[in-house]
Amino acid sequence: MSLSKILHSSRLKTIHKNPHSHRAVFIHIPKTGGTWITKNLLEMNFLAIPDHGYCTAELSPAIAYMRPYNECSYIFNGVFPEPPALEIDTKIIASSILSLPDYYTSALKLSVIRNPFDWLVSYWMHKGDGHDGWDDINHIHGIRGFEEFVTKYCDPNFPWHHWRFHISKLFQIFRSDSRSQLDVLFKFENLNANFKDLMVHCGFLEKNDRLPVEGKFGFINHKKKDYRSYYNDKTRELVEKRFEFYLSRFGYDFDGVTTQQQFFSPKNLTLDLPAKGLKLIEVGS
Repeated sequence: MSLSKILHSSRLKTIHKNPHSHRAVFIHIPKTGGTWITKNLLEMNFLAIPDHGYCTAELSPAIAYMRPYNECSYIFNGVFPEPPALEIDTKIIASSILSLPDYYTSALKLSVIRNPFDWLVSYWMHKGDGHDGWDDINHIHGIRGFEEFVTKYCDPNFPWHHWRFHISKLFQIFRSDSRSQLDVLFKFENLNANFKDLMVHCGFLEKNDRLPVEGKFGFINHKKKDYRSYYNDKTRELVEKRFEFYLSRFGYDFDGVTTQQQFFSPKNLTLDLPAKGLKLIEVGS
């Protein structure tokens, strides 16, 4: 589906009715190049939702802003232009756009998707702040290797610490009614060009403009080691089963991308309840 079909002229007009700083909201799914996108949006004078939060559908003067990977939720009363903040170790700042329902509803809402095979390697390998795995997941679960990581993540009955990601790696894009709140998803594998194309299509950049912050992202980025080399037959089959719908819907397989489509509308996606099998489904499918 082309950008012009996903974001048609009437939708763009609605976006541009907002003040400039309130025209874009980025939902940062971990390990999808989101830090780079956030830096670009901030350089372009947009408000951004840092860290990895998601917003509930019940937008009111109080903002429900949740880190998607544990039980904690944080309630803010944000007033533009000074956004409130929690303690620095939470790394959470609630953008004041979330306290302004009309602006939030009108704003462009975007996020990034990534091949699950590649994403899981990055999730497992992440280092930083003394962590072993993203958000110290390997230490939390006593994980000693990649096979154990995949086996536990793909087991729907395992009490995974980042429980929302255990339901779906796209959990953040859904409202509390399990329907998607986003306008557009685009692929990580062509991140620079896709993000630039989206900004140009929305009228935030001219075609010949350069992005404020340059970045390099792509198919293989784990210290130049192919993500496929981390898998064996068992872990490959586990991921294929666990992400069956995701792989089919967004054009991925073990070897990479299976379609040239870069942009997707999530409007028909809904999140099935855990009792029904932890599945991402498409309305009408």
